[in-house]
Amino acid sequence: MKLSMAFGVQLVPNGVIKYVYPFEENKAALNLDVLNSATTSKEALKAIERHKIYFAGPLQLKQGGVGIVGRLPVFIENEFWGFSGVIIKLERLIRNSGISNFEENYRFQLSKVNPVSGKEEFFLEGAEDINLAETEKITIEDGDWNIYISSLNEHEAFNATLPVLILGFLLACVCATITVLVFKRPGELQQLVEVQTGKLLTSELKFKAIFDQAGLGIVHLTADHGKFIEVNKRFCDKLMLTASELKERNFFEFIEGDAALDKNLLEHQKVEVKLIRNDGMPIYVRLTNSPFSSKKGLSYITIVEDITEKKKTRQHLKELKTRMEMAIRVSKLAYWEWNVETDEITWSARMYEIFGVSKDQELGSSLVLSHVYPKDLKKYKRYTKRLLEGDTLKPYEVRIHNTNGGIIYILAHVESEINEKGKVIKLKGSLLDVSKEKRAEKELNHSYKLVLEQNKRLLNFSYIISHNLRSHSSNIQALLNLLGSTSVDEEQKEMLNMLTSVSKSLDETLYDLNDVVNIQKNTTISTEPLLVKKYVDRVLSVLSSQIRSKKVKITLAIPEEAKINFNPAYFESILLNFISNAIRYRHPERIPEITIRFEIEEELKKLSIQDNGIGIDLSKYGEKLFGMYKTFTDHPDSRGMGLFMSKSQLEVLGGKVSVESEVGKGSTFTLYFK
Repeated sequence: MKLSMAFGVQLVPNGVIKYVYPFEENKAALNLDVLNSATTSKEALKAIERHKIYFAGPLQLKQGGVGIVGRLPVFIENEFWGFSGVIIKLERLIRNSGISNFEENYRFQLSKVNPVSGKEEFFLEGAEDINLAETEKITIEDGDWNIYISSLNEHEAFNATLPVLILGFLLACVCATITVLVFKRPGELQQLVEVQTGKLLTSELKFKAIFDQAGLGIVHLTADHGKFIEVNKRFCDKLMLTASELKERNFFEFIEGDAALDKNLLEHQKVEVKLIRNDGMPIYVRLTNSPFSSKKGLSYITIVEDITEKKKTRQHLKELKTRMEMAIRVSKLAYWEWNVETDEITWSARMYEIFGVSKDQELGSSLVLSHVYPKDLKKYKRYTKRLLEGDTLKPYEVRIHNTNGGIIYILAHVESEINEKGKVIKLKGSLLDVSKEKRAEKELNHSYKLVLEQNKRLLNFSYIISHNLRSHSSNIQALLNLLGSTSVDEEQKEMLNMLTSVSKSLDETLYDLNDVVNIQKNTTISTEPLLVKKYVDRVLSVLSSQIRSKKVKITLAIPEEAKINFNPAYFESILLNFISNAIRYRHPERIPEITIRFEIEEELKKLSIQDNGIGIDLSKYGEKLFGMYKTFTDHPDSRGMGLFMSKSQLEVLGGKVSVESEVGKGSTFTLYFK
């Protein structure tokens, strides 16, 4: 076609655009139903009614721009087949009409009554500059177009009609072109039909092969009752029926449950249902429905995917998840993940509980670091560094403090996630609060140590009984024998005095043993909160005469509010023993100095009594220091009971005592309270 203003041609069987040329420029218009479109139907019907070409438009084209579409209705054996159409861009039509060559002498306007709105529309610029009453009007019936012309030179009547004749001629050329395309070249159209028929046949064969050999069930169903039109072999095998047996029934008969009553079931694009096989066994399937329109009406192509195993797997996973969640709740495990690159942290609900943090709190590595117990921070950073380097670690313990200030022992199991380049991109793991277990372990260790101490005391006690009491009884027996063998009153009197002295020593030993037994057997000793400084001041007041006479310098570092939970009598006795010892064993060549300091260390409170006395040789006497009747100086007041009794009183209430000493420099006794 040599008509330069034509933009493209169309073949429109049954009113639907199926073929276009050139393809790329016009493919956007494919599948447009011109007989049912609000903007094209009226003018398309006019072409059928008039049995001749009709120029519709100007229209907003699907392929872009504004154009005029000439549609020539095609009838085969007096039955409407479709349209052959030509598309003309409006600007090309005006440009090729030659109107611009006459604008010095004439004014033009092109109009048409809009078939939708019923109003006359104008398409050339300058509509307001032309008075329609002073124009010549020419109507082109092939499209119900109006052309208005007004002459700027009233003597140029002939020339005024010239552009109209040109425009009419152009439209006539277009009509002639379409006529040639449709009626003068039937061979090309027939060839095109044959090519397309071949393509359709090939597509149908391919579809048939896919339909029959597909690994999924495929059925073709009627839209109203779900009757089987076609079924493939896979679906027949699934239901254990033949195609002929299925075609006697409808699809809904095989569906179990409420879904069988849903007559709109096929309208859902995807849906899961349970089908009952011919042997009564259920199978779960996913239906993918696609509507299919044809001359016979609406039907559905439905793909049937057997998801029975998937359903079982999902149910199994659901049960495993439930069990895992239950196990997590019972074990109180906490899970977390840390994206190393973005510093994003994900916590399970238990993590928030352990750290005592609100779920609204923004999470990050800095938050975690702020909760690590200061003394464990170095260890935590060392382990984290190793994990970021890709090392594998065994579960390790670390302490944190929550927002309430409590210390929590956690057991951490951490793993690294590495990308394809071998770089660690994520750390993830679990935490378990083992605070109760740690406390139980401490109590067990304490009990174990207590049992060991008790055993030592029992051995010591048995030694005292076997040694000290035997010594006293041997002395008494020897004195009695001597007393029986003497006849002189003076000798007998001396022997009686000696016997009295031995008896007194025996009484003191029995008294000491009785005190020890009372401490060990009393398991219900009452305790109460005690102000430490108050009791220290009280003991210093008791010892004030010794402090003044020995010129002892006392330094106290005890907060006024410092408290311990202890037995009052025991505490006073312990303080009296240790402070009096510090005075008693002062160094003769310097002024005695005693410093008493109170501190809190982790979960224990400690009271230290430091002196600058003579000191103790711990390498020589360390193991015997707190033994009963163990003395290490020649001091006349030393009996070896004070340290033993104080240690026993501390330990029976969960405390302990330690000592640091150097001969000639002094000693520091530290008392620990729960």
